[in-house]
Amino acid sequence: MRGPADGYDAHRPVADGAFAGLSAVRGPEHWSADGARQTPAGRADGAQARPRPVA
Repeated sequence: MRGPADGYDAHRPVADGAFAGLSAVRGPEHWSADGARQTPAGRADGAQARPRPVA
């Protein structure tokens, strides 16, 4: 999806780089065992990758 997004000059989510890095070392079954719902481990990694609000 990065190629088409770049072609339209679309903005990527802030966590895109973190997810790309994690996806390179973890297979799809880490994120979703059934292809529809996140696994607890995938949800935890996603929570860590999200930007935190600044106080």
